[in-house]
Amino acid sequence: MSRPITPSANRLLHALLHKHGCMAHKAELVYGFTEGRTEHSSEMYEQEAQQLIGWLRSHFNDPAAPPQRDAADRMRKKVMAICHTMGWYQRDAEGNLVLRNGQPVLDWQRIDAFCTQRTQPKKPLRELTASELPSVITSFERLLKSDLK
Repeated sequence: MSRPITPSANRLLHALLHKHGCMAHKAELVYGFTEGRTEHSSEMYEQEAQQLIGWLRSHFNDPAAPPQRDAADRMRKKVMAICHTMGWYQRDAEGNLVLRNGQPVLDWQRIDAFCTQRTQPKKPLRELTASELPSVITSFERLLKSDLK
């Protein structure tokens, strides 16, 4: 069972968002790191909050960020870019694209389903380590090539 975010983690998250000028994108970031479950940091789980905090630190070259995490985040972003290229976006009941701030929202259920069913080590994208991600990237690149044919 996942633990809710602690008040100290929520304060740290808000401090990092303010420090890096990202408060305007807070809802979108939280939405992405909770896989669409919520837009409110107070409703995040501790693990989701720690992932977002780590991403903010590595994205803005914060010395407190572990370097291994930075490499893994770059590889996850590559997978996300491939998914954008393939048009793996959320759709509503009528089949229309779901938009957030005018941009289509990635279909995290589809991405994680692909990762857990068709790649090794069969884990959701955000749980993959830096050593596991290269083979997953290769799987997505193969899928992209077959999609383009």
